[in-house]
Amino acid sequence: MKVLIESQFALTDMQKKHIENTMQDLTEYEDRITQSEIYFKKGDGSNPNEVSCTIRTHIPGNDVVITDSDDDRMKAFNDAFQRSKRQLIKEKKARRPY
Repeated sequence: MKVLIESQFALTDMQKKHIENTMQDLTEYEDRITQSEIYFKKGDGSNPNEVSCTIRTHIPGNDVVITDSDDDRMKAFNDAFQRSKRQLIKEKKARRPY
């Protein structure tokens, strides 16, 4: 699986490695994933310190897109990852014949 990371601010190599390794774990729940895109952007509006993390997971037929926000960028990523994982499991169960 290909992992693309885009950010408006600098991420350390350790943070990038954590994101890539964590995203590779999604293949345990859905083996048809072709690519994942992670977008970080600074919040605008009431809380300028807020960071928004959007994870777009490409699966043949449809994409799973999850967004989460927090003051800590890695917490926003981890929360979005957990939601993505739950959504992938839910969709896989829906495709499974009874």
